[in-house]
Amino acid sequence: MRNLRGLLNDVRNLTGYQVTEGRWDSIVAEVRKEARRWRKPVMPDASDEVAVTHDRDKTAALVYDKVWSPPVITDGPPPSVLCYGATEPEVKLQAALFAITLLEQHAQGPQLAVSGGHQPGQTSQDPWSERFVVEALAHINVKATAIYTSRERRREEYRAGSAEAVVGLLGNVGVVDEDRLTWGQVIEFRSDPDAREGYQRFIHWLDSEMIDRDVGFVQEEILIRLEHYEAALRKHGIATAIGAIESLIDPGFVASASVLFAGFAATKGLASAGVASILLTGAKLSCSIARSLIDRRSSLNDRFGAISFVHELKKLTS
Repeated sequence: MRNLRGLLNDVRNLTGYQVTEGRWDSIVAEVRKEARRWRKPVMPDASDEVAVTHDRDKTAALVYDKVWSPPVITDGPPPSVLCYGATEPEVKLQAALFAITLLEQHAQGPQLAVSGGHQPGQTSQDPWSERFVVEALAHINVKATAIYTSRERRREEYRAGSAEAVVGLLGNVGVVDEDRLTWGQVIEFRSDPDAREGYQRFIHWLDSEMIDRDVGFVQEEILIRLEHYEAALRKHGIATAIGAIESLIDPGFVASASVLFAGFAATKGLASAGVASILLTGAKLSCSIARSLIDRRSSLNDRFGAISFVHELKKLTS
């Protein structure tokens, strides 16, 4: 890896951990040694759908064929699920994470350290971000979708820009509770094609079947998909909590969504601030779509046209 010490010096300065120069030399040497095994990729098949997420790996694996996980993470997805591209950005990310772990073990005195997870204010250039990994994988022709835990995090990484996109939101819906989900349940769920399809069709509700459809069709179709989604989760004992599911859809979908957007707006008389929504009869579920402009230069479609998804649990208020 080019300029490994320079990268690790930046990590050391960022965290504020204090170690002796001798100890620091040994940390750099250990990271350099480990980096050799980080050069071996675990590539997905060409037809595999790939997800990148730092903290929703089990949830992502319910629908995606592969979930990105670097070798430095020892409690990640099982071998049948994980993938890893071994690109230069991925190796640098692992070097930074491993160096932080070693610094934590050997630091002296008080620290001003940050944790190894998501950092507030991150952008697509930060190695902590899901988007950073998605774009690294794109350079080796692996198409991946970022999965987030909150809309705030997604907006930090895909900020306002000039590329058109569609934002679909399902509100007041049962979202899979990652903390109560086990890999055993995930593997069982993945072996059930009917359950997996029912789950997938609801999550990816803004798909080709909705193009140029009127609102009546959309309302009925979403309710049908909701029923199959809930049945699939119940069948496998997967716990949920009330929250929202957001999908950020590729700019290529914008033109096709125009009729759908207009129909949504008509049900409310006039869409506000580019947002159109409907309430689904007989269900507490709400549904909305919005046009958005994001800072995205290239189109990295997968078959769903999805850029990212958010599985956000509702925050409890005291």
